[in-house]
Amino acid sequence: MGSSCSNCQRRIIGFHDAWNNRGVALAELREYEQAIANYDQAIQINSDFHNACHNRGVALFRLGDYEQAIASFDQAIQIKPDLHQAWINRGIVLGNSWNYNPEAAAVVALQFPNLSPIVSNPIETQYGYQGELLSYQQGLNYCPQNTHPEGWGRLHQAIGNAYYQEGKYQPNYQEYWQKAVVEYHQALIILTPDTYPEWHLEVLQNLIRILLGLNQDTAAQEWQKRGLTLFQTLLTKKSPFQKRKLMAKFIRFSQMRVNV
Repeated sequence: MGSSCSNCQRRIIGFHDAWNNRGVALAELREYEQAIANYDQAIQINSDFHNACHNRGVALFRLGDYEQAIASFDQAIQIKPDLHQAWINRGIVLGNSWNYNPEAAAVVALQFPNLSPIVSNPIETQYGYQGELLSYQQGLNYCPQNTHPEGWGRLHQAIGNAYYQEGKYQPNYQEYWQKAVVEYHQALIILTPDTYPEWHLEVLQNLIRILLGLNQDTAAQEWQKRGLTLFQTLLTKKSPFQKRKLMAKFIRFSQMRVNV
C-alpha cells in the first residue's frame, strides 16, 4: 500500500513538467492566456518550480501585465536566486514599465513567508531605466563569473543594452554608450566564440552598432571581420532550417555575407 501511494505521488509530482511544457508550446503559438493557465497548474503541483514561474512572467509581459510579470519573476528568483534569465527579463519589463505599481510584487512576501527577501522591498522597487539597471546589477551578486559564467556574461550584456537604450534619449549619449562598450567587452570575456558562439555574435552586433554610432569605424570594422568569420563557420554546421533562423537573427552579418 505504501509503495503504491509513493508511486502515485511521484507521478503527480512529474505532472508539473507536463503542464509547464504544454504552457511553453501554447506560448510559442502566442496563446499566452492559455499558457499562463498551464503554468499555474504546474505551480499548483510544485510551488518551487522556478521554470514555470519564470515562463509565466514572460507570458504576462507579452500580455502587457507588467505588475504580475515582475511578481512572477520575483517568485522565480526567490526560489532560485541564480536564475539569470529571470533577472534579465525582470529588468526588461521594468525598463518598459513606466506605469508599474511596485506594490503588486508584494504577493511574493505572501507566497514565501519563510524566505529572506532577495529582491528589494517591493515598495522601494524602482522602474524604468533605473529599475532595469538595478535588476541586472543585483543579479550579478548571485551569478559570479567563476560559478555562473553564462549568467555573468549575459547580465553584463544586458547592462550594456540598458546603457545604449538610455543613451539614445540623452544629450550626452556618448557617456552612456562608452559605458555600454565597457560592459560588452566584459561580456565577451566569457561569451567567447568557442564556448558561446551565438551569444558572442549577439554581443558583437550590439558592440558594432555602438562603435559606429561613436564614429569608431576602424574598431567597428575589425569586430565585423571577426564576427563574419564566426558567422560563416556557424552556417556550415547548421541544417537549412537552422541556417534561415541564424540569418534572420544576425541580420547584420547576413547582409555582410551577401555583400562579400
